[in-house]
Amino acid sequence: MKKHGKVSLFIHLAPDGETTSLGLMTETYPDTESAIKLDRNDKIAATSMAGLLSKYEITEQMKSSNKLITSYYTWPYNVKKVEIHSIEGFSAGLTLMKKLHANSRFY
Repeated sequence: MKKHGKVSLFIHLAPDGETTSLGLMTETYPDTESAIKLDRNDKIAATSMAGLLSKYEITEQMKSSNKLITSYYTWPYNVKKVEIHSIEGFSAGLTLMKKLHANSRFY
């Protein structure tokens, strides 16, 4: 998922075909809070981007959400950045990704 001028988001599907994690293609300032908020759900935050993005509940919440808000501090200037991303169709895309994985011959 990518919007012009915004951070790129991607979903990683583990070899088991079920475990997912979210990734952001950006550089964050060390030891600052990174957070994600989906629709009306509570903010999910962590000190490091890696600690945040591996949280299972993020992709679970994305299945029933239309909007994702990212908040993080940019490298190298330590400036807070908040971005809103449309994630309409995410659930259908994830279902297709899992179906393609199940039909693949790579495992």
